[in-house]
Amino acid sequence: MNAKPNARSMPGKFLALVQPHPLMAIHDEHAHENAMEYIDALASIVSPTKGQIDYLESLSVLVGEYEDERWEPGDLDPVDLLRTLMAERDMSVADLGRLLGERSLGGRILNRDRSLSKTHIRKLAAHFGVRADLFL
Repeated sequence: MNAKPNARSMPGKFLALVQPHPLMAIHDEHAHENAMEYIDALASIVSPTKGQIDYLESLSVLVGEYEDERWEPGDLDPVDLLRTLMAERDMSVADLGRLLGERSLGGRILNRDRSLSKTHIRKLAAHFGVRADLFL
């Protein structure tokens, strides 16, 4: 795939996903950005196939390892961490709501009116390629 990946262009089978974007260690920011584009596209699929889920989980591990080596969350609480990750990826509150499955949910979480559920934490960890425990 030469164009920026999107949910509609994602193959359904694991091996078909590996061909254009092989699963390998990430060593630089360019590779990280490319991996994040794939993660964003796969995470936005409403009904992903098993192959897409397996590929997303594998790629998220590689991104998480890269980010763990280069980025320390410090003493950020989960909402501040979420704000930081969103800013790094130019995500809006509406984007967050769509990711979590309910448009108004993004604002309620960022305003601390609603806590993150286990389901939200899993989606956020996969989307951002970070460890889920960072949102606890």
